[in-house]
Amino acid sequence: MTWAEAAARPLCLLSGDMQNRRILNAIAARAGVRLAPKIATNSFLGVLAHLRRGPWCAILPHTFGMVFTGVTDLRLMPLTEPGHAQEIVLVLADRMPQSPMVRALQDCALRAAAERLFSAMRAG
Repeated sequence: MTWAEAAARPLCLLSGDMQNRRILNAIAARAGVRLAPKIATNSFLGVLAHLRRGPWCAILPHTFGMVFTGVTDLRLMPLTEPGHAQEIVLVLADRMPQSPMVRALQDCALRAAAERLFSAMRAG
């Protein structure tokens, strides 16, 4: 689905003051379209609740696919023209000892980075 096709749907999106919504607005502008949601909320959970209860569409990160596992009345579709990928940065406070959650998150991020590096090396 193109961004223009998505923008023509009855959208439920994050409110305009949210960073993720500003990112979507910028991508849509690159595609030459303007996002005009019928419903705006300040949380992804709000968006998801509306998706389950009405005739709405939403533009969400692909990682939300796992939230929809087993949900047969919703369909995920990739958006194209323009495609978009974005890196996420992890910033940790320089404190010792680190909390168990911070250590687990850091370990997970380091494993993901190593897997990406090894995949790139195998590919080329």
